[in-house]
Amino acid sequence: MRHDRIAAYVNELARALRARGAYTRDLVDEVRDHLVDSIEAGARRGLSADAAEHEALANVGSPEAVAEHAAANVPRFRRRMLMTLCLCTTCSVAYLTLSLLILRPPRASHAWPAEAVLVLVVTALTFAWAKAGGLSPWIRPVLVLGTIALGALGCVSIFAAVTGEFEGYSAVLGTLFTIQALLTLLYLKPRGRGFLSHP
Repeated sequence: MRHDRIAAYVNELARALRARGAYTRDLVDEVRDHLVDSIEAGARRGLSADAAEHEALANVGSPEAVAEHAAANVPRFRRRMLMTLCLCTTCSVAYLTLSLLILRPPRASHAWPAEAVLVLVVTALTFAWAKAGGLSPWIRPVLVLGTIALGALGCVSIFAAVTGEFEGYSAVLGTLFTIQALLTLLYLKPRGRGFLSHP
């Protein structure tokens, strides 16, 4: 069975969701599955394929209306704050790394290059995921583990800065890492979708 209008509807919905910062692959898949199920139910009731498609699309509503409703549930402020913090973390890590490479201080940590790579990879994944609203299914567990490691690194940096010889940049980076980890975990917390089950 061809569903050209369904494919066009889903594409328009994805555009409308992206424009509002509410796009998630799960939501688009949920709407697509709901439309296909509605068409099949209409066909079982004796409707023609065209009439079943028309009825399914009419029941769901316009892509703009669905996107507007979905956007009401998106934590935009938290998302923007997380993306801004990712940019600040990237700039700070780049600045420290370049400083260490250029100045070569005698007490510099030899573990920093590995830590910097971890931080940059986790930060890039977090930024891409928050911006896109959803990526491949394997991203979530990788992001959770990376975020926990980032938070641990942040706590260790703060602890070392407070209990040892105080190094301001270590405290700043530790604070950035810890806040980014907390915000990411809050943003990763599943939001109750069940979008189409609500009246």
